[in-house]
Amino acid sequence: MFDSSVISDFKEQNKIVFKGKWQGKPFEEKGTILKLIPNKFLQYDTFSTPSGKPDTKENYHTISILLNAGGSTVLVSFTQDNNESEKMVEQSQKKLGDGAEKNEGSG
Repeated sequence: MFDSSVISDFKEQNKIVFKGKWQGKPFEEKGTILKLIPNKFLQYDTFSTPSGKPDTKENYHTISILLNAGGSTVLVSFTQDNNESEKMVEQSQKKLGDGAEKNEGSG
């Protein structure tokens, strides 16, 4: 999650929590690290408290982040499952795009 604090020990089956602000409103998302290959792959599930839905497994998303290094660049691939609608997919893409633009050229 862009513009958020991440709280985790980054060990498989342990908690991960994201806290921050989105569109001026505070949010907290929580989940579990499902798989981790350092510097290569991270997969976790996450629940969004602002969704207003019950905190049950069917309301979690699985997020996968894959890093592919090639020369002086790194390609970041991101997937998210359990999207209810095309609008939700568009919102996720916008969040990613906003974060990527903010971080472009930094490093």
